[in-house]
Amino acid sequence: MQLKRNEDETYTLIAMSGVSSQPAELSKLQGPYQTFQQGIAARSAIAEQLIRKDFSVLKDQHSIWTLQAQKAIQTVRRQRIDNQGNYDFHPDDVL
Repeated sequence: MQLKRNEDETYTLIAMSGVSSQPAELSKLQGPYQTFQQGIAARSAIAEQLIRKDFSVLKDQHSIWTLQAQKAIQTVRRQRIDNQGNYDFHPDDVL
């Protein structure tokens, strides 16, 4: 699991699983978290539950998983920018 910063100082948690030395087979994104500490707390809670279900923690991250996480956060950033609404008030828009 990796915690990545979004463009607006929020954070997204990216969890990946799969066979070691191969691309991650499954990835899930959760967030945004308003602070880094919230993201850390969520990551810790999720990790604890996964360990209880016999998942294992890899001490040395696979570089391909790090690249996949970077691609995922770039996609999140792009989607958030593309879907921003325009909430500016213009008096001329009111009848």
